[in-house]
Amino acid sequence: MPTDLIYPRKSMLSAFFAWCLFAAPAFAQSVPSAADFAAQAAIGDMFEVATGKLVEEKSSPNVSKLASPLAKDHTTMLAELKSLVQSGKVKADIPASLDVALQQKFDKMKALKGGAFDKSYFDIQVGVQQEHVTAFERYAKSGDNADLKGFAAKYLPRLQQHLKAVRDTREVIMDE
Repeated sequence: MPTDLIYPRKSMLSAFFAWCLFAAPAFAQSVPSAADFAAQAAIGDMFEVATGKLVEEKSSPNVSKLASPLAKDHTTMLAELKSLVQSGKVKADIPASLDVALQQKFDKMKALKGGAFDKSYFDIQVGVQQEHVTAFERYAKSGDNADLKGFAAKYLPRLQQHLKAVRDTREVIMDE
């Protein structure tokens, strides 16, 4: 006699645990609401603009060549995002400041100088840029607001370029 007929709970538990292992992570990476995505995108843009200014003050010209265009792009993105919110096409509140995690990263960089600053900048940028790309990919594909999906799709290629540029520049400058 098959054991599945004798112990159906065991089979059901096994199936449940398999689902938890393989399907649950997809739910953990669910698409944020329009309001949440807009807030996170705005915070990311503000971080890029602030770090771009910080690089201008503290870093070498080689690092500034990377940070300046990133900051300019994010200034444009933030202005467009604010316009979508102000027009009523996106129902969201744009935060006035960085969230705690990005503020801590910014403060850490602000306290450093020279090579230590450059290393911290690149280490942080790789992670932040990857987070931008992932969030924009997810929202462009499955977001709940057509205008915001268009915004995410429009800027995704640029953010992918940013990530590649940060990685490539870090490799050259930091000899990694």
